[in-house]
Amino acid sequence: MDEATFVAAVETAFGENLEDFYFSKIAGVTHPNADGSDRARLLADCRQFEVLALIPQPDNPVDPKAIAVYRHPSGEQLGYLPERTAHDLLGRLDDPNRVWAAVLGEIYRAPDRRIIGSTILVVCLKAERG
Repeated sequence: MDEATFVAAVETAFGENLEDFYFSKIAGVTHPNADGSDRARLLADCRQFEVLALIPQPDNPVDPKAIAVYRHPSGEQLGYLPERTAHDLLGRLDDPNRVWAAVLGEIYRAPDRRIIGSTILVVCLKAERG
């Protein structure tokens, strides 16, 4: 599917509720999770358009504005949003119904064939007026 067709499909799917959407990489895929699980292997097991959970990490010692990327509903961590993306998105995550994310299915590999990342789609919906 070419980019114009994909953009049209996203706009159609979310209609008037769509505020913005963009593509992001997942950072930290090459690092293991605290439980020893291999993020790259978990990412390789994701299906195209698999829904992801974006969870703020205010206790993160490196960056209190960090946002972790998890498989949903299994809760397996794939990595983090890049710093700039996380900082831009953080305020929108106060309402869990405003932000939607999914794996696009593109897996990036290093020259030695190790999985080093993927692109995800992040969709932001308009805030409900109350």
